[in-house]
Amino acid sequence: MAVHPSGRFLYVVNQVSKNVSAFLVDAATGRLTAVPGSPFDAGTSPWAVSVDATGKFVYVTDRGSEEIFVYSIEQATGALSGPNGMLPRTDLLPQGGAQWQRM
Repeated sequence: MAVHPSGRFLYVVNQVSKNVSAFLVDAATGRLTAVPGSPFDAGTSPWAVSVDATGKFVYVTDRGSEEIFVYSIEQATGALSGPNGMLPRTDLLPQGGAQWQRM
């Protein structure tokens, strides 16, 4: 799972249903509410999720295709759009083949 830098949104990979759930986090109670459109399709075998430091993108690794799917985050709602692109997982790995870490 991954938390948006603002703390307002939480993203969770659902491996069995092949999607990503997105939630609005109530800062006072911690209660989670699904954002509009959640869950979002996430490839054939989603494995891990991460939010970039700017809070603009969600990255989802896919074990089946060995790719990373890139989604845009709607800042007002936390909803995802995309995927807007896909990268081979090796593009983001340091030389030597370090593994993507589950969050």
